[in-house]
Amino acid sequence: MSMMAAFVSAIIPCRRRSVGIFGSPWVCTDQADLFRVSYVGSRSRLGFPNKCSVPDSSPDVSEPADETSGDDSDEEEAVEGSEVSEASGPSQQADARTSTSKLSSSSRAQMSKKMKGRKLSPETKEKIRLAALSTWEKRRAEGQNNPRRTREVSEETRERISESLRGRRLSPEVRAKISAALKGRKFSQEHRQALSESFTGEKNPMFGRKRSERTKKLISQKAKERASARNAEQTTEKPTKKKRGKRGSRNGAQAADDESTSSSTGLEEGADSSGVSVDGLYAEEEYDEMLEEVLKNVELPLSVTKGIKQGKANLDDERKEKEELEASRCPDCSGTGSRDCSNCVGRHGVSSTSCPQCRGVGIMFCETCGGSGERDS
Repeated sequence: MSMMAAFVSAIIPCRRRSVGIFGSPWVCTDQADLFRVSYVGSRSRLGFPNKCSVPDSSPDVSEPADETSGDDSDEEEAVEGSEVSEASGPSQQADARTSTSKLSSSSRAQMSKKMKGRKLSPETKEKIRLAALSTWEKRRAEGQNNPRRTREVSEETRERISESLRGRRLSPEVRAKISAALKGRKFSQEHRQALSESFTGEKNPMFGRKRSERTKKLISQKAKERASARNAEQTTEKPTKKKRGKRGSRNGAQAADDESTSSSTGLEEGADSSGVSVDGLYAEEEYDEMLEEVLKNVELPLSVTKGIKQGKANLDDERKEKEELEASRCPDCSGTGSRDCSNCVGRHGVSSTSCPQCRGVGIMFCETCGGSGERDS
């Protein structure tokens, strides 16, 4: 049995096309009908493309081929238009499928319109789901068995890929998607260290870059307009009222100052605008009175009561020490032990560096206390 008789199943007339016939690189130049030799099955093709020939050179197929002989008896016959060449592009493949379809475009549109809004039963949905699962499982297996899946890329290839992508600008939509995907991502300490090293020194894209004066002014102006963390609302809110007037509380003194500047009332006699009494002490008498009133009306645990009493005793000791210090302080030098030079008052030794008394320093020992800062006994 000849090879031609084994492979040939039918001779199907076809018209000439502008490009290769059924993927064949051969182009017909005349208007004559051509004949395509279709094979019994895909295995019997032996990898050869479909061949075209003019009627003069068409083979003699007066005797039908023996389709039952050989191992190809169980294979399906080739159908016209069922095989689309892999060499043709996607658009050509779509045209081939459309041209070989038995339904017209209007019929397909009617079918699509009829299927819209159709409700499927749970059994049908389950069948579709299982079919899709099997399809995706097959694709996943094909991806895992892909020899390029675990292929290691050399440094030269990486450099070429990087060079080809250099200068590529992403659209705002793509950037927004990348930003949303990276939000909340936590980097390890090793990753942070690697990122830091990749932007340190000469690797930094701003390394050695010089800006013009105009650019510097623009950057400075933008930075001034941008709100900083130290000026944020949550860090500049005023201290609460419970801290105002407390001894040793810097926030209390500042709050009292703010309150005095906003309102001229609310200050006791003998106290200045900073919330401090004239003699330099905080309003401790008012605090003691308030504490005694609280202790009378509220029953507190024993430990809390002891703590309050201990705090009050400490305040009393500090008050006594301060009073003793004020009593022993020299009234002329306020306990500093030095005073301005009487020969160059107002200049403090700056204008007259040849002062015979202070030698240009502008400060002399206090004559009242002899430089000790204490009151004479």
